[in-house]
Amino acid sequence: ARRELLAKISEANDKGKRGSKRPRDARRMRGERLCYRLASEGKCPFEAEGCKFSHDLKKAFDERPPDLGPRCVIYEEFGFCRSGLNCRFGTAHLDPLTGSNVRREGWREPPKELNEMDMKVAVSLRKNQYPFWRPRKDGKNFEKEAASRRAEGLPVSDPPKPKGGGKGKGKHNKKGGGQQQQQQQQHPQQKKEQEPAKDAAAD
Repeated sequence: ARRELLAKISEANDKGKRGSKRPRDARRMRGERLCYRLASEGKCPFEAEGCKFSHDLKKAFDERPPDLGPRCVIYEEFGFCRSGLNCRFGTAHLDPLTGSNVRREGWREPPKELNEMDMKVAVSLRKNQYPFWRPRKDGKNFEKEAASRRAEGLPVSDPPKPKGGGKGKGKHNKKGGGQQQQQQQQHPQQKKEQEPAKDAAAD
């Protein structure tokens, strides 16, 4: 019994040590991270109000990792890089003495991100309230399915809008139009068959 107890204790200790040698993420505290506004624009509008990020531009410039290359395509295209000191190609547009972000003469604002998610959509996804379910296009059994989802506390999308026009009307017209066209195609042939009969009667 004692051996079994010692074996269980040893096994529990081994489980506790699992993953202890894995590298940990080198996360920095908020106060150690450079303010994005300061890195990009050279000033922070919230510094007087007590911005929680670091505003030591010189320290961040000295500690930044080496660049991935000497050219910044954003700076070459627009004359201004919004990433500033955080850009991995910042040598092209950073002051080597102060670390401030430089703007070229005649610069223009780079286009804003177009793939940003709307905040309401992000919140609804996080709270599991986004209505992934969509009703059938014809609206069949919508109320029944919607009531079932509401009972389960699931979000429900808007009902489909009714479309104008009678059911099967287009098919009927198409069919009728086809028959009429077929009759028109057969009509000249019937005319030719009737003409010899008229000539024979005249003789």
